[in-house]
Amino acid sequence: MSEQTRRLLILGCSGLALEIAEIAEQSGGYEVAGFVQDLWPERRGERLEGYPVYFLEDVRDWHKDHWAVCGTGLRERIDFIRRVEALGFSFATLVHRAAVVSPRAGLGEGCVVAAGAVIGTRVRLGRHVMVSRNASVGHDTEVEDYAFIGPGASVAGVCKIGRGAFLGIGAAVRDHLKIGPGAVVGAGACALQDLPPGVLLSAPRAALLE
Repeated sequence: MSEQTRRLLILGCSGLALEIAEIAEQSGGYEVAGFVQDLWPERRGERLEGYPVYFLEDVRDWHKDHWAVCGTGLRERIDFIRRVEALGFSFATLVHRAAVVSPRAGLGEGCVVAAGAVIGTRVRLGRHVMVSRNASVGHDTEVEDYAFIGPGASVAGVCKIGRGAFLGIGAAVRDHLKIGPGAVVGAGACALQDLPPGVLLSAPRAALLE
């Protein structure tokens, strides 16, 4: 490990966490040191694709020489991030080499932009925002802290995605809309008007034709 390479802990130990570990591996600036979780103490000591799985208590004093990044999509992710921040950890911002990010966009601490994602001009991503593979965020859109934009989701231009909002796989948000804090646009749903905080917009169920 060179002096410029940072040791990185991935918060979570699911498939999403492994995807984020792969982004870190190919970024060149980080060395994955393992996965950290706080739900299942019995998983302490397991290995995930060769990397150790730690319980949060195991790494509480590692903040001086390790960085962290969130690798879970669970609704509890905000609390998890806060507890790790309280231990003194700094957070990495990761962008996959196959993502396209405008040079005029701004990415906050702890953001992750996955493969195939497109971040348009003058977009602002807050802290700990996840933009999943093949998702897109249009020009002049603001995405507030802790929001999660799922695979293939599409946000048009001049939108505001509230703090902790969740866009499921294939969700779409029309231009000039506001998605309130904590609101959910479910998989395949299309937001055509502003959504108040905390509401769920779900897509109509497809009919099964025999």
